Amino acid sequence: MLNEEKMKALNFQLLNQNLMSLKNQLNTIDLQIADLTNLKMGLFELKDIKDTKTFVPFGNGLFLEATLKQPENVLMNVGSNVLVKKNIEATDKILKKQIFDLNSIHSQLNNEIEKMENALFGF
Repeated sequence: MLNEEKMKALNFQLLNQNLMSLKNQLNTIDLQIADLTNLKMGLFELKDIKDTKTFVPFGNGLFLEATLKQPENVLMNVGSNVLVKKNIEATDKILKKQIFDLNSIHSQLNNEIEKMENALFGF
């Protein structure tokens, strides 16, 4: 009987740890969605700020003064530090897809969390 209780306690701990991990992943995805949404909203404002001075992050709290010459194009990191020039409409389309994909993952994680919470309450 004691081994059975230990196994239940271990299963409960494991489920609880997995639940916390999924909730952390969900929070990370929420932050990513918020970042992409803010980026998407600011993207179209670029068209109206040609020849405007701004400060560009250079690293570790350092900024360089720069003038925007072609704000209708951006350089997008497509992985492995490879940058590709994209216009604002193409960039917007990519951001929409990324947000859609993250929302899909968000829903899947929510479903998994719900299942685990139901399993935990069954103990």
